Amino acid sequence: MGHRARRLRLCWRRWSRYVGLAALLLLSACGVSEPPGLAHARDFALVIPIYNDAGLAHARSTLRPHIGRSDAFMIVSGNNEGEANVAWLNRAGGFLRDTYPEARLFAATSGLENVARVAAGLSELFEGVVYVYEPNFPNQPEFSWEFAATLEQFAAAAEKVRAAGFRMVGKPTGRPILQANLQRYSWNYGELAKTADELFIQTQTYCRDSVRTFSRALDTVIAQYGPLGDTLRWVPQVTVDPEAPNGTSVAQARACVRAAQARGLPGATLWWSPTYAARAVDFLEALNADAAALPAR
Repeated sequence: MGHRARRLRLCWRRWSRYVGLAALLLLSACGVSEPPGLAHARDFALVIPIYNDAGLAHARSTLRPHIGRSDAFMIVSGNNEGEANVAWLNRAGGFLRDTYPEARLFAATSGLENVARVAAGLSELFEGVVYVYEPNFPNQPEFSWEFAATLEQFAAAAEKVRAAGFRMVGKPTGRPILQANLQRYSWNYGELAKTADELFIQTQTYCRDSVRTFSRALDTVIAQYGPLGDTLRWVPQVTVDPEAPNGTSVAQARACVRAAQARGLPGATLWWSPTYAARAVDFLEALNADAAALPAR
């Protein structure tokens, strides 16, 4: 009887999860009883990843009251393995455009083959294609720690993206910023920035370590950019997904973002999980509250 009861509880949890997701999808499709998005006029812009239908539904419902006017969405497919699903990217982009008419939309994928596939079939709703550059991704055989080779891969991605009429955005690993065993490769993110229109640099591991380490990473990249920082945009990344390898508490992520704001950076990528959407809401609420407390200009 105990085993049967456990099975029933497990089935109930699964059923409740599916019903909840279905309700979110219905709400987001209908736009019923939801406040208008883009209500917050903070200067610091977030890049918010969407990588499945659950995240899309939350973006159009749960997160909607907290999204800022300058926030952007990065819709992800083929991130670490497999082919990018361009049809899904376009469908998700259409739903987000309905909800957020003015938001910047980006499509993100890994591997030069996927970049070419996405650029060739992406809707004009999107502003740019994000080239995710990480080691050990099966769909990214071109990855190299050698910086000269990395510059070549980014240049190749940029050629494909720009030929299709989109902005080239790089999302490189941030491990060479401070990781001791990678210093011999002499990565320079300012030089890498010259191959792209914008960089979303993956600094989340440093936020997990400490705000002090995160700040050191920011200062290193800022120094590498030098005067280029006045014209070429880049943002760091924090993660509030507790199951992600570099996930942190909401308070830690907020403290790291304050360090970025103090240095005049224009925004940050907020990695989150639909399973823990409440943590993303908590982060957004804290960011918006801080912005609201600033003196009017």
